Amino acid sequence: MKELVNLNEKEVVADFDINRHLVSYMLEVPFFAEISRHLHKVADDHCPTAGIAYDRRNDCFTLVYNKKFFGTLTNLQIRNVLTHEFYHFIFKHLTSRRHDPPIMHNI
Repeated sequence: MKELVNLNEKEVVADFDINRHLVSYMLEVPFFAEISRHLHKVADDHCPTAGIAYDRRNDCFTLVYNKKFFGTLTNLQIRNVLTHEFYHFIFKHLTSRRHDPPIMHNI
């Protein structure tokens, strides 16, 4: 029987590596591997969960994610959040939607 280890919040966050999750996911679903390849990944504590954004300065689409949030999720939950964000990119929600009012744009 495996013993459960109780990690404090700093250990969970410091240990989280999105690339480890992306690699295993992409090996199983090659379609999302191609989508992921087009997104720059940036950890940002100001983002409450995750999101896709366009970075004007670097002229690229970016997956912004909160390491603290992702560090609390199961592998399946992480995969579902990534899939959700990838679909925003696939369906051109950043480029084809009305941007005003901002709250409605984000829904």
